[in-house]
Amino acid sequence: MTTFETDPATQSPTHVDPVTASIIRHGLDAAADQMLVALQRSAFSPIIYEILDAAGAFYDTQFRMLSQMQALPMFTGSLGLCLEKCVERYAEDGGLKEGDVVVVNDPYFTGTHQWDVAVLVPGFHRGELFGYAALKAHQLDVGAKAPFVSDSTDVFQEGIILPGVKLYRGGVRDEDMYRLILANTRLPESAAGDLSAQIGACRTGLVAVAALIERYGRARFDAAVDVILDASEAKMRAALAELPAGRYTSTVVHEHNGLDMVMLPYELAIEVADDGITVDLTDAPDVQPGPVNGPYVGVVSAVRCALMAFAIDDGRANEGYFRPVTIKTRPGSMFHAEKPAPCALASWPLYILIEGINEALAHAAPEKMPAGFDMCVSVICWGEDGKARFWADSYNVVGGAPGSAVSGDGRGPLMPVACSGLLGISWEVWEAKTPMLIESADFAPDSAGAGAHRGSPGLDITAMALLPLDATVIVERSQVPAFALDGGTTGRTNRVEIVQPDGSRLNPIKETGIRVDQGGRIVVHTGGGPGHGAPERRSPEAVRSDLLAGYLTAEGARRQYPHVLGEEVPA
Repeated sequence: MTTFETDPATQSPTHVDPVTASIIRHGLDAAADQMLVALQRSAFSPIIYEILDAAGAFYDTQFRMLSQMQALPMFTGSLGLCLEKCVERYAEDGGLKEGDVVVVNDPYFTGTHQWDVAVLVPGFHRGELFGYAALKAHQLDVGAKAPFVSDSTDVFQEGIILPGVKLYRGGVRDEDMYRLILANTRLPESAAGDLSAQIGACRTGLVAVAALIERYGRARFDAAVDVILDASEAKMRAALAELPAGRYTSTVVHEHNGLDMVMLPYELAIEVADDGITVDLTDAPDVQPGPVNGPYVGVVSAVRCALMAFAIDDGRANEGYFRPVTIKTRPGSMFHAEKPAPCALASWPLYILIEGINEALAHAAPEKMPAGFDMCVSVICWGEDGKARFWADSYNVVGGAPGSAVSGDGRGPLMPVACSGLLGISWEVWEAKTPMLIESADFAPDSAGAGAHRGSPGLDITAMALLPLDATVIVERSQVPAFALDGGTTGRTNRVEIVQPDGSRLNPIKETGIRVDQGGRIVVHTGGGPGHGAPERRSPEAVRSDLLAGYLTAEGARRQYPHVLGEEVPA
C-alpha cells in the first residue's frame, strides 16, 4: 500500500517515477475492464452483451484517450473527437456538470451510423472535473425506415439523430428527452435497457478512476498521464523508425455503394518520414449516393486502428500513439463526407480502408505484415415472434478468415483489426433469441487461399426461418478478394443465398427488407483468407494435415498444390 506524509490530493509532485506511472496505467486499464464487465452484465441485447459490439474509453480534460475497453477498437479511435464536439456545445453553460449524461448518435459526431449510440459522462473527484468516460454501443433499432438499411440516400432515412443532448442534468433524468428517444425505436424495452447499461458502465469506470486519483492525488495522477502518453508516443515513433522512409501505395476497391454494383478503385498512399507517418486518402472516390460514406471522424478512427495493430505489441492504445500520425482527406469524398450524405454502411468501407493501409505497409515491411483479411458479411433479421411481439437482432459474421503471414497459416474464425474485440454470436443464443434454427455451421473445404502458409478457411452457415421474417443482408468482398502476399493466392469471395421453401434463390449483396418465408433458409458463405508465399513451397506434410482436418478435399489439394501429386494424397 502506498502511503503519503500528507493528503495526496494536496501534493504537487514535479516528477513521477516509472513504477508509479506504470501502476496508474494498469489502474486505468483495470477501470476500463470494470466498465466492460458492468456493460456485459446489464445490457439487454445480445449484440452488446454477447457479441460486444461496443467500446468505451476514458479521456482527460484535454480529450486525450487514457485507456480503452478491450472490445471494438474502431469505436474508440473517434470517441475523443465526438466528446470534444459535444463538450464545446455546452461550453457557454460552463461545460458538463456532475451528474450530467450526454447521448449522441449523429454519425458526423460519432464516425459510424445512428445505430451506434454513444453516452458521455463527466467524472468528478472532490468536486473537480478530472475527465470523461465515453461508451458507444450498437442499439438494435433507432427508427430508420427498417431496423437496418443498406439503401438509404440521405442520413435522415437512417433513424433519429441525437446531436449530443443531455439525458441527465445533475443526476436527474430529463423525462421528456427519455420519452422522445424511446418513441423513436421499434424496441423500446431493449433500447431503454441498453442505454441504462451504457450509463451505468461509464459511472462504474469513473468510480474506479476517481479511486486512483484519491490514492495518488490529482497532481501526481496528471503527471503520470503525461509520462504514459509520452512513452506511448516514443513507442510508436520507434516502430515507425523501422520502416524505410518513402511513399508506399496500394490500390483499394470498394465494390458496391448500397444502391448499385459499382467498382470504386482509389489509390491509398502512406508516406513515412522522420517526423511521423501520413496516410493520404485524397484520391478516394467522390461521396456516394448510397450509404457507404465515411464521416471524417470515422476515417480518423480507422487509420488509428490500422496503426495501433502495427505498433502495439503489448498494452492498450492511448492518445500518445496517435501523435506521429497525420491524415489527409478530400472534403466531398466518401472518406470526408458531409451531412446529409447517408452513412448507414460507413463501417464497411472503413474495414476495407484498413486493409489498404496494411497492404501499403506490407510494401515497406513485408516480413511484419500478414496477407489481407476477408470480410464482411452481416445479416440483420426482424419480424413477429408468433405472439404479436416485434423482435430484431443483428448477427454479424464479419470476416472470419484472416490471411496468413511469414510466421504461419491463417487462423480463424477471427475478426479483422477494426472489430478485433468483437465475438461471433453463439448458435445457442441465436436460436434462443430469434425464431431461427441453425442447421449447420462449419469450415468450408477448399475456401482458403493457397501458399507456403495458407489462409484461414471460410465458413458455411445455414439458418432456417421457423417463422416468416425480413432481413437486411450486407456483403463486402463479393467480387474483389483480400490481397495475398509473396506469391500466395487469394481465397474465395463472400456470398449469401436466400433459399425459399419453393426452391427459388436470391444472392443479395446489399439489400434491405428481404422477405424470408417460413421454412426458408439464409445460407452464408464467408470468404477464405489469402495465402502467403508461393504454394509450391508448402510442405506435403502440411497439405496432408489440411486434408485430415477437412480444410482441403483431395481434388482441392491436387488443384492448389500440384507439387504433392507424387506424394500419397488420400482420394
